Amino acid sequence: MPRRYIPQIKKFGAIVRNQREKAQLTQATLAELCDVDIRTIRRIEKGEFAIGLEIIISLAEVFKMQPAELLDKVKLKHQVRK
Repeated sequence: MPRRYIPQIKKFGAIVRNQREKAQLTQATLAELCDVDIRTIRRIEKGEFAIGLEIIISLAEVFKMQPAELLDKVKLKHQVRK
């Protein structure tokens, strides 16, 4: 994982934790609903794990939102050139 994305990965973890708490779910319950190990949820929330699209989709389904909504607050430091 490129070091330059660590702040965004940590921000995403905070978003997941916030949504989980808002939904009043435990880490164990979220892990079960997403069909992942609880350690995966812990690592995501701590910003230690860059997840793939499959887990993003699972999280979005559990939180009853679109995947893009989960990523919306994760901003890059610069705009990508077209």
